Amino acid sequence: MTTENSQKPKMPAPKMLEVIEGTAEDFFAIGGEIKKGTFDLQSGGKAHRYVICSITEIAYQQLESEMERDEKGRNIDLYSNAKFIQRCVFNSKGEPVFTVNQVLKLAETNLHILQPLLRKCLEVNGMGVPAAELIAKNSGPTPTSVSS
Repeated sequence: MTTENSQKPKMPAPKMLEVIEGTAEDFFAIGGEIKKGTFDLQSGGKAHRYVICSITEIAYQQLESEMERDEKGRNIDLYSNAKFIQRCVFNSKGEPVFTVNQVLKLAETNLHILQPLLRKCLEVNGMGVPAAELIAKNSGPTPTSVSS
């Protein structure tokens, strides 16, 4: 027996997308929109908010050119994640949080803090969760605590 309340509500039909011929101006106007997200890190009863921004093609190419590579061209740079984060994380004024000189210290940060930030940077830049999961998988286990 079916009651009136158990019927599923009808979903509206998807709205059709108007397709128009694109121009260079359209592309640059859309491409000029910086995608942003936020990342909150809780510590000592406070939440520290960071603004995560998408990077430009130039910044990405600079990052790629800095990477250490093996003889087959594969990235073997131990600091690649830290360098990427350094280029994506800003304060509310739009200023970089981390300097180039802090990349080494950033790379030495505990994974349980660094991985969520890296994941958010990848997400904002359209690199998605699968890339973040691959990085986490290849990073090895996260140290927890030392037993006495």
